[in-house]
Amino acid sequence: MSIEGGIHFSTSGEDAIRRTIPIHPDESALTLSPSQFEDFYEIERTATEILSGDYKRVSIPGPPGRFVPGNMFNS
Repeated sequence: MSIEGGIHFSTSGEDAIRRTIPIHPDESALTLSPSQFEDFYEIERTATEILSGDYKRVSIPGPPGRFVPGNMFNS
């Protein structure tokens, strides 16, 4: 069985590289109080999990400049 007619499920990838898509940043966190921000992003639970997990490295996604390098979980 063969498929004729040039049906392609993927391209060279150039269209994905050259395509421009509009983005709309989510700014909903800007309206939260500090307490709501910590609750929404589960800051305390995340910090507890990291500290109790004996991890050697962790990666916390976020915008550049949002987190201070170093040990940010020490009080």
